[in-house]
Amino acid sequence: MVQDMTGVAATVRRFEGALCVIVFDEPAPHGFRKVGGWLSLTQNGLTSVGCVLPLGDARRIILRVDGGCTHMTGGAPILVAFAGPDEVPGLPPLDVYDNLRVLSQWPDQKPMFSVVTLLRNEVSYRRMLRSYRDYGFTPENTEFIAIDNRGANLADGYQGARLALSQAMGRYLIFCHDDVELLQDNFDDLCQRLATLEALDPRWMVAGMAGGVFRQQASATGRNRVASRLSDRWGAGRRVCRPFPRQVESLDEMFLLMPRLRAPQSSIDLSGFHFFGTDLCLQAELAGGSAYVIDFHLFHHGTGHKGPDYWEQKARIEAKYRPYFPGRIVVTSTQPLQF
Repeated sequence: MVQDMTGVAATVRRFEGALCVIVFDEPAPHGFRKVGGWLSLTQNGLTSVGCVLPLGDARRIILRVDGGCTHMTGGAPILVAFAGPDEVPGLPPLDVYDNLRVLSQWPDQKPMFSVVTLLRNEVSYRRMLRSYRDYGFTPENTEFIAIDNRGANLADGYQGARLALSQAMGRYLIFCHDDVELLQDNFDDLCQRLATLEALDPRWMVAGMAGGVFRQQASATGRNRVASRLSDRWGAGRRVCRPFPRQVESLDEMFLLMPRLRAPQSSIDLSGFHFFGTDLCLQAELAGGSAYVIDFHLFHHGTGHKGPDYWEQKARIEAKYRPYFPGRIVVTSTQPLQF
């Protein structure tokens, strides 16, 4: 039974901002020490209310004081009384906060897809947009976001992936090059492929069109260590390392698809336009997720150009992940990485 309603004398030992430390000559009443309980503090005719924090001991209580402690005098006596077990009178209800949203269920994510693209060539991008529209990706089910790199680069691949996640509203994020075009599969086909993947592996985090197969799975794929389902200048309608979905350890950056609410985050200590797909796959792996090549046919116009920056970025991603995966060789759609 609480017997301290009339107040107990104590001393203000320290106060800083809303933090207040009070000390009793004798052990404080048991009701005073309950974490989350509320105490009233009266000094110099002024009363404040504070919430007991999970610190202190039998004689020392630490509180967060509503309105701060600016009126208090350190080292001076204070009268402490029990104010309430878990809620102080006058605390406003949640519905008075106009900028507060209470989530009672998973949000209804609309549209289905957010297609985010690093825009470098407008003609290529317009061609890409037309192909999406031709295959059932409409304003009702898909939003399109272009990160404008036509002049100076607004974002590189790593920055762009993070920016895409911050701006996308869809259930799934597609982060792709502006030089891809859909060839065969439509909106409904992609939804079906993702439903199949979800049933196979509910922890998948990234999907794409081409990526490196894990070494332990290579015996089942013959000499091929890169799974792919696409058309490009090196072949039409390629289906390599089928059946799909095929789990991989890296993905080509031309087309990356992620469930927005469990998408991996790209590294902030890497930069450039190479290997950010592999980085996302490795981040997914570290998070307990996985990556896959899926059966969704498109054409990639890219040339696979590797300039001096390619080798520099390769060395940096190898240095980053070497402490996490020492001795591991990760196959990518271009060059293997040696950790």
